[in-house]
Parts: sequence; structure tokens; C-alpha cells
Amino acid sequence: MPNRHNRTGEREMSIAVMRFLAHQPFGEASHEEIREAIPYYTALTEDDMKPSTTRDGEELWEQIGRNIRSHKDSPNNFIFLGYLDSVPGGGLRITEEGRAYLESLDAGK
Repeated sequence: MPNRHNRTGEREMSIAVMRFLAHQPFGEASHEEIREAIPYYTALTEDDMKPSTTRDGEELWEQIGRNIRSHKDSPNNFIFLGYLDSVPGGGLRITEEGRAYLESLDAGK
């Protein structure tokens, strides 16, 4: 669901990443694999697909995806909450807590 700026927020992007990772061997993937998969796991807005002003050759939604790791010390971040882990060498892994969180979201539908 887009935020007030008509862009996908970090929470929604994190959920999309977890949905992708939940179907991967060992529940993990590289940042490149995640970047390629995300458009299939969330509806990106026109504003999400605008070029980033701070990262050449990157769209704004890709920056939000990278923020999952760079904001890992923020209280609402999914790494901080224990739903995701960073993978050495670059990438993310869904945790058991993350799988349980996804199940709780799906149960609420």
C-alpha cells in the first residue's frame, strides 16, 4: 500500500522481501536476487519507479529495499525486530520469527 507520497514504504517493502525469501532455499537470497524479484511481490507505484536522486542508475524503490539493511538499528526495522537477518557477503535471510509474522499477516486476511 503506497504511503502519503504515493511510494511503497519500508514496512511494505520488507514484507514483500520476506514473502520472496520464504520461498527460497534456506530462506535467503542475495540483494541482486531480491532486487529482481520484488516487482513480482508488490505493486510498485509510478513514483516508486522514478530515478533515485542519490544513487545513479537506481530507482527509488530499490533504495527503499536497501534501507532494510542500512536502517537495521531502527526500532521498526525488520532486522531489528528479528524477522530478517543479514547474510554475510550481502543479502537477507528470513528468520523463524519472520515466518511466524508472515503467517500472522496471512491469518488476518
